Parts: sequence; structure tokens; C-alpha cells
Amino acid sequence: MVPGGRAGQRTEGSQGGRTTEHQPSPAREPPPTSPVSRRGLTSTISRLRLRPRESPPTSGARPSALPAEWQTFPSDAPSSPTLTQNSFRDLQLPTNSLAVCDIPTAPPAPAPLSPPVSIPTPHPLDFLFQRPTVGRSGTGGPPRRYKRTQGEEGSRGPIPGLGFARHTLRWQLLQEGQSLRLSTWAQRRVLRLAFRHWSEASPVSFMEDQDSPGSEVDIRVGFGTGRHLGCPWPFDGPGEELAHTLQPGEIHLDDDEPFSTPPSEQGPSLLQVAVHEIGHVLGLAHLPYPDSVMHPLYLTTGGTVELSWQDRRAVQELYGQCEGPFDVVFDWVRREGSQQGAPVLWFNTFFLRGGQYWLYENRKGRPRYGDPRALSTAWGGLAGGAINAVVQVWTLDSDTMFFFKGTQYWCYDSMADGAFTQDPEGQSYPRLISEGFPGISGPLDTAVFLRHLGCIYFFKGQEVLAFSVSSQQIVQGFPKRLEEVFPASVEQDHPTGYLDAAYYSHFHRALFLFKGLHYWEVARGGDPEYSVSHNALLPRRRVAEQWFDLCDVHPSQLDDT
Repeated sequence: MVPGGRAGQRTEGSQGGRTTEHQPSPAREPPPTSPVSRRGLTSTISRLRLRPRESPPTSGARPSALPAEWQTFPSDAPSSPTLTQNSFRDLQLPTNSLAVCDIPTAPPAPAPLSPPVSIPTPHPLDFLFQRPTVGRSGTGGPPRRYKRTQGEEGSRGPIPGLGFARHTLRWQLLQEGQSLRLSTWAQRRVLRLAFRHWSEASPVSFMEDQDSPGSEVDIRVGFGTGRHLGCPWPFDGPGEELAHTLQPGEIHLDDDEPFSTPPSEQGPSLLQVAVHEIGHVLGLAHLPYPDSVMHPLYLTTGGTVELSWQDRRAVQELYGQCEGPFDVVFDWVRREGSQQGAPVLWFNTFFLRGGQYWLYENRKGRPRYGDPRALSTAWGGLAGGAINAVVQVWTLDSDTMFFFKGTQYWCYDSMADGAFTQDPEGQSYPRLISEGFPGISGPLDTAVFLRHLGCIYFFKGQEVLAFSVSSQQIVQGFPKRLEEVFPASVEQDHPTGYLDAAYYSHFHRALFLFKGLHYWEVARGGDPEYSVSHNALLPRRRVAEQWFDLCDVHPSQLDDT
């Protein structure tokens, strides 16, 4: 976490900080497919020192706030503290009943996709051969900044561009290298969180290993003073050098420094220093961007510990993108009143896999900081394990959320933030799917509510079943084959069935079908952008090309937020 938050909890957003402006999602270049092993490299060193403050960098620190940052609905509405009913009248449920449940021929225009963004790539040695202007920390005066530089004896910092060959790495706080200033629990807790920062942006997972010999783990971390841990480069006492990194896989921290741990802000932040040093161990050089954790200069207090867009792209150049199938993808719409009495709607996008979830911030093109999190922390009262489908049936007058798993489903009480065991009508849960949705039986592959149709589409194997919410029955003519309802626009480019997720995005105003590492967007008739037939599936794309940085963390780190 960053200063200002609760100890051990990483949060982002605030009730007054709901985003209304659009920020394009950055495009990526494909990373190398085979990172080079760093084993056998000659030991090299990078050192961390203090430097007087010149000007504050842009902080990526998150404010203490509510756990979710909700987005206005629809996404292209004018910036305003409230949106009137007219702002989303094109998405209202038709008042007349629908005879046929199908995607309309003239839906709203989609939100524009993000243009490519070009980021200049710094030379990897730009910041490795500069001698510092050394300052000393004190109890008063302006905040200090660190600078990573060449060592006194001609040593060099980490060799950029060389990473580990595997993506599951073991780390250890050395028994002989524990701090005398901090408890063992505090040291390990901060280090776990620092490693997790990098897992959230890359397909690298970190597992703490306190049992194996130090020579058998990938990354070793230790504190020391003066001559320490057999290192040829001694620390210089309090106030100057804070830490240095040796290759392969060594991080040393000066125990003469009064490192602080969250929520304290007194002294250099151990979390901030550790995140920076881990970046070097992974093979990253310095980056010249003020909000980067790999910037050679940063504040001892108030600086960022969250990875910037450039940090994320840099580590993915070495280790690749995060990819994987998802069980469920959905937008959760929430309703609030306004001073004028008109309803105001907000939404957020969620990705679920196994027992964890990500809250995706579409406007920022990444998940919320601190995700993934345990599913049980967001939706209480559900059975453990993977969910098959989440369906929110909402209109201007009602709002009901269903969770489907196996042959059963749960009705969710959004006000109490927990699954009903018994709803206000006396109905007990969980309940068989066939009882609540006549003609539908589980287990399901996925399901999605299409509000402008008043129907739920249930997907099972190679079939689609349309269920009318108003008549509580399957629409005439269904079930149909998936390829009949959503034909391919390109021959042999179709999921054919057994989908992982079906997702209607209020941000893009489009329906997406997910299977494996790919997704298909459903074309909208009457849109000049598309020259294919109505409801046809546009050519498949990789999920990671549209929704960035949905990365797993090691199960042992899932609660370290």
C-alpha cells in the first residue's frame, strides 16, 4: 500500500473520484517469446543513494478510498456529476413485450476503440553510468530522492534485457540477513507485497521459500551493515546508499537506514525501495518517466510504488503478456439517486477465474491496483470455486443479480452485499436452475442478459437458448445452434460452441464471446464500420490485445493486498 491507506490494504478510487473522461487504452508490441536465462552471469551491482529533491515526480500512489471506482453510464456521456434518464434513453427496455428475442438491427454506435500509442524506448544504459550528487537524509527538511548509479569500483548496475527463463520464481529472506530494526513478520510482509506488484503486471509469479538453502532459490534478499553477507561492496552507514542489487538474484538493503513499513511514512519506504530493486533483478533498466518505479530518482516519501504503463510494458518485453481463459466476464450496474431525483447509473467490469476476480478499469486500460482478489471478498454467501455465469437483470424499476454454478443458482442481495438464503418472497437459495428458469437446466457454459431485448441468452454446448424475462419462458424457435444465431464472417473462424464467457460491454456497446485465449465481437447491423451481416462474428482476436494486464498472482499472495 501507499502512505495514507490502511496497513496491508491496497485501495484505489473514491466516492467523489468516479471517472468521467475517456483515456485511450495503450497498444502493445509483441514481447520476445524466449527470455534469456540469467544464471551464470558475472556478479554485477547497482546501488541506491539519496539525492536532494529537485521537483516532485507525478505520483502513482492511490488515495485511501472506497474499494471500487465506478464509471458513468453510458461511457460516452458528457462529463457531469449526474446523468439524467435521457442520457441513456437508447438503452431503456421496450415497454411492449418482445415476440422474438434477437439482437436489433440498429443498436447504438459502439464506443471508439483506442488508437495505437507510441512510447519512446530509452537506451538501456542511459542511467547506468552517472555518478550521483550525494545527499544525506535527516529528520527535517525537504524529502530526499534516490539515485541508482555506477559503483565506486567500476561495477555496473543490472544488465538490462536479461530475464529469468521460467515464470515461477522462488525468493527468500536470508536467515543471516534479517533486519535488526524490523520484525521478521514486517520484513516478509512488505517483501511479499513488493513481489506481488510485479506479478500483477506480468506472467511471473513469486513464491516465498523459507526452507530451501539460499543457493537453491532464485532471488535472495538480505539486510546488512558495513561489510555484509559476503558482498564485496560495503554499505556506508545511514544517509547515503540505501540498497544495491547484484546479479544473479541478490538484493541487499542497508540496515543502518530507518526503513519504514506501511502505514508509517517516517524514513525511506522499504516497499518503494524493494519494488525498484526487484525490477532490476527481473532485468529492467532505469526508465526516464517521472511516474515510473524504475526512474533513477524518486522521493523517499510520497513517491509511487505502483507500476506505471511504461513499467508494465518493460517487464512484458522480457516475460510476455498475461493470458488465460476466464469463467465469467460481466458489467455490474449500480443505481444511485441524484439531487434532481433522476436515477444515475454506474458500472464496472469484472473478470472471474476460479476463486479470484479482477475489477477492470476500462478508461485506464488495466485492472484496479491490487487485483486479483479472492472472490469471497466481493460476493459473500456463494459456494466456493468457479462460477459458470453471472447475469444481472436490470431495468429502471428493478435490479436482480443471479450467480449460476453447476445445476444451481443464487439470487444476490446487492443492498446487503451477500447471496440470499431466503429472498423477501420466501424463496430459499440455492435453487435448481430448472425451477427458476423453466426449460433451462445446468450446468451452463455461460449466460448474458441483453437488456434492449429483455432476454437472457443461455449458452450450453453448441446451443443457444433465449429466455424471455417478461414471459418467463424460452422464446419460440429456440434452442438454436450457436453458428445459426451468430454466423462466422470469416470461414473456419468461429468458436462453434462450449464458450467460456459471453459479455455485453456497456463501455464498447458490443457483445463479445470468449473461448480460450480469444474473443469474437458480434457485428451490429446498420453500422457502416462493418461490412458483414448482422450478428456475424468478426474475426477473432486475443483477449490480451483488448483487455490488458489480467495477471494471476501466486495463491500464497492472493490475500497480500
